[in-house]
Amino acid sequence: MGQQVISTFGECYQTELFSVSVTLGEPVTETFPVGNYFLTQGFQQPWDYGDYQWINIVPGWSGISGYIEPLNGNLAYLFEDHQNNLVILSNFNGMYFPSQGINTLNAWGYSSGYQVKASEEFDLRLRGWEIENTSLELDAGWHILPVISSCYVTVDGGLGDDTNIQIVKEIAGTNIFWPEYGINTIGDLLPGRAYYMLLNGLSNIQFPECGTKSTGKTNMGPKTVNLTCWDDPPATAQSHVVLVPREFLSEFKLTNGDYLGGFTSTGICAALMQIGSSDQNHCLTLFGDDPLTSSQDGFIEGEPITIRLFHAATGKETGLTIVFDPDFPNQGYFTGHGISKIKIGSTEIGSPGFADKNNFTIFPNPAKETVTVAWTQENPKSVNIIICNSFGQMVANKYYHAEKSGQQQCTMDVSNFEQGTYFVKMKSGQQTGIKKLMMIK
Repeated sequence: MGQQVISTFGECYQTELFSVSVTLGEPVTETFPVGNYFLTQGFQQPWDYGDYQWINIVPGWSGISGYIEPLNGNLAYLFEDHQNNLVILSNFNGMYFPSQGINTLNAWGYSSGYQVKASEEFDLRLRGWEIENTSLELDAGWHILPVISSCYVTVDGGLGDDTNIQIVKEIAGTNIFWPEYGINTIGDLLPGRAYYMLLNGLSNIQFPECGTKSTGKTNMGPKTVNLTCWDDPPATAQSHVVLVPREFLSEFKLTNGDYLGGFTSTGICAALMQIGSSDQNHCLTLFGDDPLTSSQDGFIEGEPITIRLFHAATGKETGLTIVFDPDFPNQGYFTGHGISKIKIGSTEIGSPGFADKNNFTIFPNPAKETVTVAWTQENPKSVNIIICNSFGQMVANKYYHAEKSGQQQCTMDVSNFEQGTYFVKMKSGQQTGIKKLMMIK
């Protein structure tokens, strides 16, 4: 007997006598004889089953999550049409870095949010089923909070009663919920977004049921219009928050429209905050350096924080000498997810320049085998050259003593460094300078 074929479309089952090809759909059959065989063929468009969620991913860094559990959560499949635009997707458990062939996340999960960096804007489609269990049990510490809801959820009281929320802050943004100090510029948690959340105890986060998919009120917080002489800070994934108490604003007679800025040792403006009301507490968000760029664009781990103020009425800036509250975890030095509070401050006298700035150059950059640090100094003195990796860990430390003033240079062996981003820090007395170094192999 010859082989007989019964075919609609899709998956295939085959034996020596026949093969069957099927699809999930509504078959419309047509049977007709061809010689000694009967063929059955034809089908309608397959059923369009499941739910959809579209997530808009903007250029640069942002936070994303989903309330849909995908039918196929494979990351290569989900981002198949966006490989040229996706730079990296990560959370605290791993990363998907397609250009480097790295995938330690394996598949999309709804119980965690993600940090994402994109080179161009695109829309990600999740196709599957809405998640029925919208509760999360989380330990104390930092988490990336997903929004397991198709409607807006108020951050203040909308996540259930059994929460120990200390801080919720935007990923690559300045809006924050800090209930202990009456600060809430987030308002609502938005579907498709993700947020950093700090818990001070074991918590059960419960997302409420949605009456409709458009309930709630979106509060994006006050938009900062940069009217200062400073550059706009780059919004990166790593941030450090500084509480600016209303007593500090009153002491310096800061009024609505004035600004505070946070600056790195090399003078990069990496934080900007506009005063909304001088009788309320505020939060200054410092952005960390992006390890995926070649030049330094924010604070690195352990870098001293310089804060300046800008008076909108006069258009003048003033340097500040800040004392940080020792009761807070971090005092005066940048830390990823760091928390600080300004205690008191005074204005600097003299030039508005940075007292801790130390100018030097490094070459070649990128480097492979060696790197040379060059600088000029007025008096013979010792300097300390430190190289840290992108996590702030010291990987090289060298002391150099200049026998005379003038041009100096020091060459260091970096041949054993892995490829990636590093930071060269030069300290001389109270002066500190920092520059980014790229290693290639």
